[in-house]
Amino acid sequence: MSGELNNRRLIPRLLVLVVAMFGFGFALVPIYEVMCVAFGINGKTNASAYEGSQALDEQRQVRVQFLATNSADMTWEFRSKADDLVVHPGPATRCCSSPTTRRTSP
Repeated sequence: MSGELNNRRLIPRLLVLVVAMFGFGFALVPIYEVMCVAFGINGKTNASAYEGSQALDEQRQVRVQFLATNSADMTWEFRSKADDLVVHPGPATRCCSSPTTRRTSP
């Protein structure tokens, strides 16, 4: 009989806990916004992508090095087409790489 009485007390407590957890889930959105303002971070996810233009800086050059190291027991090899690339900051630059397999049989 005491087990049934304990269950009758436990069920309302658990239901209150479920409702409180559900309400806390909804409260997280305003709490998140307040924390972002308080700490000075932009945590908004609905911001649009950057659409500005990037100016080409002919004065500077940046050298980008491509390093690829594979473990000896790997069945494939990864190499870039060029070891390094010299670019000007601003525009997008394309570079290529090629993975190849060392296996002779499937």
